[in-house]
Formats: sequence, C-alpha cells, structure tokens
Amino acid sequence: EVIIIGGSTTATCLFDHAANTFAVGPAFLSATGLGSYSFKPQNPASPEYGNTLVSCANNSAGVVRFAANDTGTGSVYALTGGNANLGAHAIRATAGSYAGKWIHFNSGTKTTIFTENPPAMSLGYTTGIGVLNGAISFEVFSGVRAGQVITIFGASSTNLFAYDLLADAAATTPTALSTGVNQGSLFLRQQGTNSYDAPVLLHGANTTASSIYDAAAGKFINGPLPTGALTGGSTSIFMPGSGSNGAFFIVNGSPTPSTSVYFPGSNSFHGSRTPGRVPDIGVSSFRIPSGTWQGRTLIVGGNAITTTAVYDPLTHQIVPGPDYDVSITPGTTSFAVPLTQGPNAGKVIVFQGATATYRVFDPATNAFF
Repeated sequence: EVIIIGGSTTATCLFDHAANTFAVGPAFLSATGLGSYSFKPQNPASPEYGNTLVSCANNSAGVVRFAANDTGTGSVYALTGGNANLGAHAIRATAGSYAGKWIHFNSGTKTTIFTENPPAMSLGYTTGIGVLNGAISFEVFSGVRAGQVITIFGASSTNLFAYDLLADAAATTPTALSTGVNQGSLFLRQQGTNSYDAPVLLHGANTTASSIYDAAAGKFINGPLPTGALTGGSTSIFMPGSGSNGAFFIVNGSPTPSTSVYFPGSNSFHGSRTPGRVPDIGVSSFRIPSGTWQGRTLIVGGNAITTTAVYDPLTHQIVPGPDYDVSITPGTTSFAVPLTQGPNAGKVIVFQGATATYRVFDPATNAFF
C-alpha cells in the first residue's frame, strides 16, 4: 500500500503486508495538499495503463505519475485549465469525442482534458467559473440531457453548468439548485439502482438539504431529507443487497451523533442515532470483512473522540463498538485500509490522521490493537 501523506509535503509511506512494517516511500515531485485527488487510466493500450496519476492540488497544476510495480515517481503533467484546490475533481467521460477521456475541473474557468492514448493534457471546454469546496460533476446517461455533463460549483453556489459531449458545446443552463452546496456534500449514485439515473445530492454546509436529479425534466428537484445535518467528515458506503437492491449508509458528520440510510428503490431515508458522540470532523468507516460482525460497518469517531459504533444493515441498529484508544486529531481525516496479505491478512488498519499513529482492527476479537 502506498500512502500519500499530504499536508503540503512531498512525503509518502509504504506499508508491506507480508512484513507488517512501514517504510519511508519515494518523494513526490510536488507537494500534495487540499483538493488532491487521483485517477487511473483504463485504456490497456495507454502507456499510463496500470499507473496512478495524482493531482497534487495545493493550488498547483501539477499531476504526478506513480508507476505500477515501481517505487519511483514519473514525469509531471500539468492541468492546463487552472490550478487544483478544494473541490477539484475529475470524471471519465463516455460520450462523443470525449469518450474514454478524463475531464478535470479546477479553479480555472476552463476544464482540462486528459487523453489516455497517447497520454496528454489539453485545454477543455469553458465552464465560466472554477469549482470550489463541495463541487461535483457527473455524466447524464438518460433523459433529456443524456450525453451531457452537469457541474455543481460548490462554495454555497446554487448555479449549475451543463456541457453537451455529443454536440461539443455548452447546453442550456440547468435550473439552479434550491440551496447551495459546500463542505460535507455527498453524491449518491450506484449502477444497478434507481440512483444511477436519479442520483441524490446531499448539499452539506451543515444542512439537511438534498436534491434528486429528474432525468425526464433534466433538472434537480427537492429530495428527501436525511436524518441529520451534513458537514465536514460526512461519508457514505453503498451496501449491495441490503433491501430494495441496495442502500447507502451515511455518517452525517455533524457534532450531533446521527446516521442515515438511503434506499434508492423507495427514494427515502431511514435514520437512527449513534451511541455517544461518534461522527464528527475526521470520521471514517469501513465494512467488517469477517467474524461475528461480518457485513456490518464500524464507525471511527473523529475530532478527538475515542469511541466507535457498529451499524447492522439487516436491522438498521447501531450499537457501541470497541474503543479506539488514540484520539483522532481534530480537523483531520482518518482512513482505513483492508489488509490482504501477511500476518495481519483479513484485518483492517486505521490511520489516525495528521500523525504517524495507527491501530489495527481484528474481526476475530472485534477489538483494536
């Protein structure tokens, strides 16, 4: 596992599953920080196939190659449409001349297009303004806007932008959102469910506002309300086969301990309170892979909280989980990595965030060590 440290540094870390040890990784060519994201070329004919490309963000245009089966970093591409920062993201398009290409949205007024074969960055279409905190873009696959990409700009803006990939031209401007989108926003979409054609936007910004995309009308309409406000630290996990062909489990991320379960089949939320003050900024969650809690979701609190909670998708009940004996550093994000090799195969390693501290969850004992 390669861990990119972030925090405006070039540091990386390597975890060896077989030896169960950490080592200092190769230095990136650019520092990574706020707004950083990665993408993997999918065309087998591309020289970049199998590699991971990382937008360093941190208000820069740098994109670094991390090569497969290699501990070195490769040459840097540059986002030609503007620097990446909070809200920067990319999607891989499927329609028109953009099919198989990555569209990057950043702080500039133009997008950047990454072509996989031959690999190259080039200026893309104009959006008018750059994306900011909470921004989301998605391709529409059905209805009156099929073949278009809709961009939600973030930073509490209600404005939207649509680009027609088939016509290679700006489309009619979609109706504005009823409420702006900001930190903590989530986009619920999963192939094989109603949410694929009717995705749900949770606006974040410490609100319960939501919108659902109406493909027939080509616009967002007011959606069902989650059971708690979403802000920094909100996260979601799709649970396949959990009634109505699946459901999204959402940790609301606000200081009030609450979660929501969204069922695409009925377009409705089911909620319950978590025991204690569990979800907050820095929250993370993962599905338990084996043992007596197999299939359940463990929630690690955040914001200096050492308690955890366990969610059962069959009963929609949440019970106290094992204590995590190191507080999550306030204002940072912890994350979990399933271990697939070595002496701890089948366990899950949880990184604290902002420090070198970590703990391992053992499904056999349902405890951290």
